[in-house]
Amino acid sequence: MLKMNRDSRLDVLRAWGIILVVAGHNHSPFFDYIYTFHMPLFFFISGFLRYNATQKGWKLFLKNRTKSSLLPYVFFWIFSMLIYGELVSFLTTHKPLIIDINSIKGLVLGGRWLYDYSNNFALWYLQLFFIASILFEMIVRLSGAKTVLLGGLLSLFLTKIVQIWLPGRPIFHINVLPAAITFMAIGYLFHMCMERFHEVSILFNQISVGVFLLILGWCISFRVKGNIAEIPSYWYFLGAVFTILALYSLCSRFVRFQFFQYIGRNTLGILGLHTLMIRWAREYTQYLFERMSFHNDFFVHFCTTILTVIMCCALIEGWRFIKSYLWQFFRKEKLRGN
Repeated sequence: MLKMNRDSRLDVLRAWGIILVVAGHNHSPFFDYIYTFHMPLFFFISGFLRYNATQKGWKLFLKNRTKSSLLPYVFFWIFSMLIYGELVSFLTTHKPLIIDINSIKGLVLGGRWLYDYSNNFALWYLQLFFIASILFEMIVRLSGAKTVLLGGLLSLFLTKIVQIWLPGRPIFHINVLPAAITFMAIGYLFHMCMERFHEVSILFNQISVGVFLLILGWCISFRVKGNIAEIPSYWYFLGAVFTILALYSLCSRFVRFQFFQYIGRNTLGILGLHTLMIRWAREYTQYLFERMSFHNDFFVHFCTTILTVIMCCALIEGWRFIKSYLWQFFRKEKLRGN
């Protein structure tokens, strides 16, 4: 069996995924293509990691999932609306931001309320992922790979039906659930094949295979445009899977890049903050290039994307510093009290 540095490889894959998420939300020239696979990529990674993972009791599993997705969802909503939103509202209109019942519905129910009445719609992923991960765990625990395969096929079949019945942005963005389970199942089964079949592991370490799959994914996705919440046909899955597998194959060449490793380890923070930072990054980039009399849309979008990621990382490091300082401060006070 070919030994892989799983963590490093997946950190690079996460890094590419979140950079593409930022690029897509920044209306990149490749917007249509990016949207066909950027969110499926994260569901794929979740399924990939679930294979051979240590099975924990349901109580501990739910506790971990709450800490890793539900609590960050609430934290980023509070930060976006009550801290960032209030600050921007005060600086621009000198009036407080009004948090009404629709805003609270956005927090609790997600869907169209989160989209219409919050400033951070990207948080829908954390809410939906919490639900999808629990359902997928139930499928895995029934009888492993067999139920994952059957559950993935059933979810694939139900995707179009559910999205026709529940169009747009329903409660919890629940019309994405079948597609999410499908991509999680694909990630799980792909990892299983990598573990069991030496030839598959070797194949997906070839850069030529990655390039070939990327071209196939691009060609299919170019003809079948869509996103995980609006899937036009079942060909969408094929284009998305080819692209995801291509990126997985290619990312092995970049595991030594510390930049990607760092971004990959901070994906959650960037996901929760990037929507807030894009506006400022775009304004600064455009101002800078206008002063330089430089006009190139692709380069402006690229620089805005990278600057957004850097700004998010700066906020993350700032939060870590504050948290560390407060921890040490209260620890010293506690010792003094004793």
